[in-house]
Amino acid sequence: KLIEECPLSSALNEDKYALNILRRFRDKSLAVSNSGMLITSLYYSNAREIINILNSKRYSISKHPFIYEGDMR
Repeated sequence: KLIEECPLSSALNEDKYALNILRRFRDKSLAVSNSGMLITSLYYSNAREIINILNSKRYSISKHPFIYEGDMR
């Protein structure tokens, strides 16, 4: 199934470095266990709702800078 929406891709403004780290975690760590695959499935099946929450006025990344603060490189 083609994944068209990724909340973290939106939240990280397509930061390729950070996204590659997260994708590697998904593919190398989560994908090797049933529970990890379930987490990944739930994440993508709820992607639209997660994006709506991240874009809502009640939720602001400026209120939660720990999500993406500092340089991950």
